[in-house]
Amino acid sequence: MFPANFPREELRRFASEHELNTFFLTLIRSGYLIPLSNEPSVTFFAPNDQAFKRMDQAYRSRIWHDPEALTDLMLAHIALEELSLDDLQGKDMIWTAEGKAIQVTVIEGTTFLGTSIIISPALESPLGVVYILNSLLSPED
Repeated sequence: MFPANFPREELRRFASEHELNTFFLTLIRSGYLIPLSNEPSVTFFAPNDQAFKRMDQAYRSRIWHDPEALTDLMLAHIALEELSLDDLQGKDMIWTAEGKAIQVTVIEGTTFLGTSIIISPALESPLGVVYILNSLLSPED
């Protein structure tokens, strides 16, 4: 399933340390984690495990069994460029890997993507830059 050079253990440790297990497991299930590992610059907007626990159960069940919906959800959390916090805060919107725009707003030093709040500094992961979010981005954001 994973190529020989894929940083599987490093990613597992990173996800566990930052409470991002559900995000990366869902990304694996969507089938996009391995192709993304070949991208030169990727930014992940990763909802923490608590955000996934707060998801509506019916919605979670539906997307888990709908590959297209799962893929859309995951691609809504990825930008195919490396973005520093200064880059983000200097933009009105960012484009996701899904090809949709998400509004960026900064209020009193807090950075919002749509209605989600970035709750971490930029973190270097084995696959790219990660910002932890307090909630999931909707593909409609």
